[in-house]
Amino acid sequence: MSSKSNKKKSTKDQDQVRLNKFLSQKGVLSRRQVDQYIETGRIKVAGKTIKELGFKVSPDEKDIEIDHVPLDLDAHKLKYYMFYKPKNVVSTLSDPEKRPCLGDFIQELSDIKLVPAGRLDYDAEGLVLLSNDGEFVHQMMHPRFGKKKTYQVKVKGVPTPEDMKKLSNGVKLEDGMAKAYGIKFLKKTKSNSWYEMALKEGRNHQIKRMWLKLGFHVLKILRIQFSIFKLGKLKPGQFQEIPYATAQTLLKK
Repeated sequence: MSSKSNKKKSTKDQDQVRLNKFLSQKGVLSRRQVDQYIETGRIKVAGKTIKELGFKVSPDEKDIEIDHVPLDLDAHKLKYYMFYKPKNVVSTLSDPEKRPCLGDFIQELSDIKLVPAGRLDYDAEGLVLLSNDGEFVHQMMHPRFGKKKTYQVKVKGVPTPEDMKKLSNGVKLEDGMAKAYGIKFLKKTKSNSWYEMALKEGRNHQIKRMWLKLGFHVLKILRIQFSIFKLGKLKPGQFQEIPYATAQTLLKK
């Protein structure tokens, strides 16, 4: 085989992507779901049952079946939305306790099969991202990608500059160190204070636990920004579509 042919083959191999990433980007399944389907022999490519978790396909692959049903990949359009989660709403698409949840607000988009990128506490409010792009959701959520989330936080009492320094340096919680990025004072009332702070991860009740470590109770949390996306003029319960090209610029290939 000529060196020219080898070069063409090498370039082709480099262009291939893992099947789990390919299907998640198409909005078919999450990467974890694809791996589970592969392990149980539910996916075929070009008529062959796939058994290898790292199996790669061409970005133009069309001949894929799940449970013997051919996929119409052109029908899976990737969608991205910003949503203003109101206070006292569960950050899931359904809730076994029948509490208000995200799914109640996006019923008109139910055919898109959106999932939220991370969560907000039940009593917190503000910006939530939703998409049917599994890779986008993964990268927005995973701490490894360091997507910054900015909050306005109302705390009971009046913290000192030393308290702010402790949050910036990091406080030790039961599940590890937690650090605030770019924390700044906003305003003070007679007995409460407002601060703006950012996190690069989203552990359970993290903001509340960080402040409580310093002896302050959090009274309100409002997420105003998630990566480059800002809450802007959205009102509680409203959603707004994010342009495809904008969302794609945030993905690390």
